[in-house]
Amino acid sequence: MPFDAWPLLAAPAVREPLVPLWVMEWTASFLLHLWLFCVGACVGSFLNVVVYRLPRGRSLSHPGSCCPHCGQAIRLNDNVPILSWLWLRGRCRDCHAPIAARYLWVELLVASMFLAVAFWERNSWAGTFGWFPLRHPQLGPQEAWPYWSRYAIHVVELTTLIGGVLMLADGFRPPVRLFLPAILLTAVLAFIWPQVGSVPGMNYGSLPPWWLPGACDASMGSGSGLYLPILAVLLYMARLAPHSLAFVRSLPAMPAWAMSVGLVLGWQRTLLYGAPILIVYLLAGESLRRRRPRANAIDQPTTDSPTTDSPTSDQPTSDLTLPP
Repeated sequence: MPFDAWPLLAAPAVREPLVPLWVMEWTASFLLHLWLFCVGACVGSFLNVVVYRLPRGRSLSHPGSCCPHCGQAIRLNDNVPILSWLWLRGRCRDCHAPIAARYLWVELLVASMFLAVAFWERNSWAGTFGWFPLRHPQLGPQEAWPYWSRYAIHVVELTTLIGGVLMLADGFRPPVRLFLPAILLTAVLAFIWPQVGSVPGMNYGSLPPWWLPGACDASMGSGSGLYLPILAVLLYMARLAPHSLAFVRSLPAMPAWAMSVGLVLGWQRTLLYGAPILIVYLLAGESLRRRRPRANAIDQPTTDSPTTDSPTSDQPTSDLTLPP
């Protein structure tokens, strides 16, 4: 019968000429990176919801989504990250009101960041940026759970920092709970798999208890970041730092911000690179805030949906709330 020949395709002698190994590898790699890009776009879509609702103390899941101009509920097929905005050409399907493009760019940024971090991890560059003794053997893709745990730590931290910048750009104080998921995730995964940190906190000897490296790395990393709020306040008081709104509004949550950065980088990298990261974080927030167009434009940030933007001032001008 015709289908009797299908089992032969499993034989290496038959399969190899039909599907070369390099084609299978490239296909698997493409599908993996495409999946990561799609996951990043969905995370970027949810980040837009967080950036709008979290500073205002609103629920991240309720109420549902509706257009702020016509009140029509957002359809499920109009809530696809990136694609829906492009398909609708930046306008509401029902009332054709313009939809601001910031959410499209945020989704693209986070999706691209997911790809960039995957490339970074795959090429074993996670141990660079410092002359520190690295853990040996270095973590590789063959160790699936620790490897992807480290990847998750990095993308969650970067996504959190992007969210903080966007909140500063909107003129809000990033709340402390914005940084709690990154802190808890990094601490727990470092405790389970200490090798997610490429730089050990200290020399633990040849056979340390399984819990000691992760616990020490987490405590030393988070503690090292606490010098950043002190440094920022001293620079502010000495008028060596710009007296900007972004700087002032970042101060209440800066200890939590510094702990999350310290946990991810480790104490050695935090001491070297913590201050430059803080400067970039504050300058990005202040620059976006100053460049933000003010009122009178219907397509300015007015909502927390992936297809519209957040308010142009501290008070929301409309209420479009898309679910993650």
